[in-house]
Amino acid sequence: MAGIGPSISNARRWTIIGLLFASGFINYLDRAIVSVALPVIALELHLGPAAKGVLLSAFFWSYALMSLPMGWYSDRYNLRWFYAGAFTFWSLACGFTGLASTLGILIVLRVLMGVGESIYLPGGMKIAASFSTPKTAA
Repeated sequence: MAGIGPSISNARRWTIIGLLFASGFINYLDRAIVSVALPVIALELHLGPAAKGVLLSAFFWSYALMSLPMGWYSDRYNLRWFYAGAFTFWSLACGFTGLASTLGILIVLRVLMGVGESIYLPGGMKIAASFSTPKTAA
């Protein structure tokens, strides 16, 4: 991905930046939506305070743990496909969350969503950085 900055048009750059912004917006909505739905989920699954806390933190366990490896993978693999694959993975995990019927399944899906969403920051920053060229000393 290095060096692609000068070879693409400004319109394409801004389209990609717009897609990254949309990706970030979806990322933050996905991670917060369970907390909005938690009162209904807790009633339906009879969750106590401890179970609710575990459910809400499950996403962040995997997100935090996978951010460093995702940065490493972003540097070593084709980021276009890797980011798209991770985005698809996190979208599927989020979509299947609506079908979860037990606390265990919800936790697994939130952990998987965190794994997929952990590409957002390292991958997005690498893409954005590739659009600028380093200044050479005169």
